[in-house]
Amino acid sequence: MKKQTLSLWMIFFFVTFSLFLVGCDSSIETLVAKQDIKKLIKKLEKGDHDVSWAAASALGKMGDKRAVEPLIAALKDKNVNIQKRAASALGMIGDKRAVEPLISVLEDGSTYVRKEAASALGMIGDKPAVKPLITALKDEDASIRKEASSALARIGIPAVEPLIAVWTENCPRSSFAKDYFSDVRKEAVSALVKIGMPAVEPLITALKDRRVCRQWAAANALGKIGKPAVEPLITALKDPRAWVREEASSALGSIGIPAMEPLIVALENDSIEVRLNTISALGKIGDKRAVEPLIAALKDKNVNIQMSAASALGMIGDKRAVEPLIAAHEDGSSDVSKRAAYVLGKIGDKRAVELLIAALKNDSIEDRLNAISALNLNGINDIRSVEPFITLLGDDSADIRMGAARALSKRWYREMAEPLTTILKDKESTFESLIAALEDEIPFVISVAVQYLGEIRDKRAIPQLKQFLVNWDVNATVADALVKLGWSAKTDADKVHFWVANKKRNLLEQNWEITKKVLLKDVESDDSATITYALYAFIAIGKEDVLPDLINKISQKGTKTMAEAYLNCGHNELYDTAMSWANKNGYSISAGTGSNPVDWGKL
Repeated sequence: MKKQTLSLWMIFFFVTFSLFLVGCDSSIETLVAKQDIKKLIKKLEKGDHDVSWAAASALGKMGDKRAVEPLIAALKDKNVNIQKRAASALGMIGDKRAVEPLISVLEDGSTYVRKEAASALGMIGDKPAVKPLITALKDEDASIRKEASSALARIGIPAVEPLIAVWTENCPRSSFAKDYFSDVRKEAVSALVKIGMPAVEPLITALKDRRVCRQWAAANALGKIGKPAVEPLITALKDPRAWVREEASSALGSIGIPAMEPLIVALENDSIEVRLNTISALGKIGDKRAVEPLIAALKDKNVNIQMSAASALGMIGDKRAVEPLIAAHEDGSSDVSKRAAYVLGKIGDKRAVELLIAALKNDSIEDRLNAISALNLNGINDIRSVEPFITLLGDDSADIRMGAARALSKRWYREMAEPLTTILKDKESTFESLIAALEDEIPFVISVAVQYLGEIRDKRAIPQLKQFLVNWDVNATVADALVKLGWSAKTDADKVHFWVANKKRNLLEQNWEITKKVLLKDVESDDSATITYALYAFIAIGKEDVLPDLINKISQKGTKTMAEAYLNCGHNELYDTAMSWANKNGYSISAGTGSNPVDWGKL
C-alpha cells in the first residue's frame, strides 16, 4: 500500500512540474511573439530560475540591444545556469558593451560559464578579448582551451600574431623541444587554420624563424590551411635558408592535391634547391600526375636532382617509372645507380631483382643493406634471392648477417610452390654456408640457418644440429629441423633434450630420474652455453628437489647471466641466492623485462 501511495505522489509531482514548464514556455513564447522586450527583461530580472533562464535564451535569440545591460547583470546571478545562458545571449546579440563583463567571467567563473563567456567573446569579435582568450588557451581545462581556440578563430586577423606568439614561449632556438605540439600549441594551430587566408603571410614569416618549434607549427598550420597557402609556400621554396625550404616543402606535401600544378611548374625553376624541395613535396603527395615530370627529372644535369627524383618515383610507386629507373641504374653515376636499384625494389618490379642481387656484392655495407631492404619491399619475393641471402649469412658485418637472416625468415620463402629442396638441390656452397652460420654469435642468425638446414632435407646436417639441442635460444627450432631430416631420439640424453625443446613437461616428469640425471650431467659440462641450458631447463620444469643443485652450481661456476635468471624466475629462494652471489662477487644484477629468460615451473 505504501509503495502504491509513493508511486502516485511521484506521478503527481512529475505531471505538475511538466505543466509548470509548459506554462513557463508558453508565457515566454507569447512575449517573444509580441516582441515585448520590456516584459522579457522583467521575467529575466524577477522570474524564478526556470523563467529567467528561458527569458535570457529568448532575449539572445531576439538580438535586441536593450537586453544587454540586464543580461550583463545576469552574469552575476547566483544560479550558474542563468549565468551561462546570459553569457550565451550576450554573444548572440554581439554588443561590445558586454566584452569587459564577459572577460571578467572568463577569468573568474565556473567552468561551464567560462566556456560560454569564451564562446560569446568570439561571437562579438572585439580585439580587446584576444589577450584574455590567449590566456584561456593555456588553461588546465581542455574544454576551456578548445572554446578559447574557436573564439580566437572567430575574431580572426587581430588574433593571428598573438596566436603565433604562443609558439615562442619556452621555445628553444636550435634544439628540439619536447612539446612542439603540446595541447596549447595544437589549439593555437587549430585557430590559425580556421582563420585561413589572413593567417598565411604571418605564418610564412614564422616559417623563417630560427626557432624550430615555430617552424614546425607554422608548417603544420600552413599545410592544414591548404590551397590559399600554396603560392606563398612555392615562393618560400626559393628562400636561401635551408630550414625554410624544408618546412615549406613539408607543408606543400601536407596540402596535397591542390598543390600539384604549382609544384609541377616549380620543377622548371632555375634554382636547384627549389627543384629538390619541389620533388620532395611531389613524392609526399604521391599523385600519379607527377610521374612523367619526375621521370624527366631523372635526366637532370644535377646528380642530387636525379637521386631525389628516383626517391619520389619510389614513393609514388607507378610502374611507368621502371624502365627509366633501369636506364638510370645502368647509365647514371654510382650514387644514382644505387638509388635507382633500391627504388626499383620499392616499386616491387621483378625486373629489379638482378640489379639488386648484384648490389649485394658491393663493398659498401650501406649498399648491401639497401639492396637487402629493397629485395624485401613490396612483395618482390623472387626465388633468385634465396641463395645470395644464404651466402650473406657468412658476411663479416653483423648488420648484413642480421638483414639477410630477417629476409630469409619471411614466411613466403618457406611457402613457395617450388620447395627449397628443389631450389637448392645439389648446392654444396649453400649447404656449407648454412653449416658455417651455425657458428654465428647471433642466436637469430643461427635459428634461420637451422630452419633452412631442415628445409633442404640434407641429412649431413644432423650431427651439427644435434649439438644445438642444448642451446636454449634455438633448441625448439633445432628439434623441428631434426624431425624434418628424419632424425629420432635414441639415447636418454637425446630424448630429454628433445622433450625440453618441445616443452613435453609430462614426459620429463614421468621420466624424472632420467631427466634429472641428463641435465645434471649437462650442468657439469665445460661449455657455458650447455650449463646455462641445463639450469634454465631445471628452472622451467620447476621441481623443488633440484634447488640444492642449482644453488650449489651458482656458488661454483656462477655468472651474471645465471644470477639474473635466478633473480627473475619467480622463486624466492633462488632470488635470495642470486642477490647473495652478486653482493659477494661485486656484480650489479637487473630485475625486470629482458632479464628473465625463463620462469619457475612454466616450461
